[in-house]
Amino acid sequence: MSEERMRILKMLEEGKISADDAAKLLAAVEGGTKAKGVICCAPGTARKVLHVEIQGEGDEKPRVNVNVPLELIRVAMSLIPKDARAKMEAKGIDLDNITQMIEDGVEGKIVEVEHEKKNGKERIVVEIE
Repeated sequence: MSEERMRILKMLEEGKISADDAAKLLAAVEGGTKAKGVICCAPGTARKVLHVEIQGEGDEKPRVNVNVPLELIRVAMSLIPKDARAKMEAKGIDLDNITQMIEDGVEGKIVEVEHEKKNGKERIVVEIE
């Protein structure tokens, strides 16, 4: 079983997503059919991902290092809690704008934010690879 499928099933098991959301995600991962509200790529084409990385000053490795297949982006965006979305928007990260950029075919780095925290700087990078 693929790593993506296992993650989806784990989120379902933990109650983080509904059975309907899990079905949409699994359909998108399998790539055979388009799930409602999910951006899908044509079978046989290279899969692009939305890469999100958060690294603190002095960290050897990123604290967050996530790749989301673009065909799952609408579902993934809908799973972000409102409070987390508000925090991201306060840092200048507009998720609706990012989604639109993805749909428009933009590639490369689309957001880079560096900000001060009590224990040093933190850097957030969002890019399409």
